This record gives sequence, structure tokens and C-alpha cells, in this order.
Amino acid sequence: MVKSVTSLTRNGLRDWLIQNMTAFFMAVYIISLVIYLMLNPVRDYYSWHLLFNAMFMRISTLLFLLFLVLHTRIGLWTIATDYLKSTVIRAIFLVVTSLVLVGSFIWAASVLWGS
Repeated sequence: MVKSVTSLTRNGLRDWLIQNMTAFFMAVYIISLVIYLMLNPVRDYYSWHLLFNAMFMRISTLLFLLFLVLHTRIGLWTIATDYLKSTVIRAIFLVVTSLVLVGSFIWAASVLWGS
């Protein structure tokens, strides 16, 4: 039996479920945000500040960002294992992309919670 140690959960079904659940949540978040913005136009910085200062919006946006990182990590892992045959190149690619994703998440969370 072949075991992959670079998968997020080491189980293809679990990775697939995580990716589909995160895609569903992200779609609901984006659709809800678009509907809200259509019904309540945001015209200036103060309106944006009030929108993202609400605790519900901060938490849901933070979850969106976390799910985006998980979704992207699984997708990039799948692409890397399919198309990058060299183990060294694949490992470097996965480490670099993981560092970029974690750094981006930390930066976005600090922007979101810093105000």
C-alpha cells in the first residue's frame, strides 16, 4: 500500500470533503456579501469600516480566509502530485506555497482584526 505523507489529511476522501465543504462555505459567503452590497451600497470608507467592524462579519471573513487557505493548499497539493514528478521540486513547491499561504493568512487576519 502506498502512503502519501504530503497530503493535508493523508486521506483522499477527507481531502475531497474538506475541499467541497470549504468551496460551499466560500460560495455562501460571497453570494451573501454580494446580496448585502446590492441592497446596501457601500460608498465610503466609514461604511466599509462599519461593515467589517461587526463581530459576525469579522468571524465569517476570518473563516473565509482560513477555508480559502485550506482549499488552495489541497488544490495545489493535487496539482503538484499530478504534474511535478521530481520529489525535490514538488517538495520545494509545496513548502514555498504553504509559506505564502500561511503568511498571507496572517497578514489578512492582522488587517481584519487590526482596526
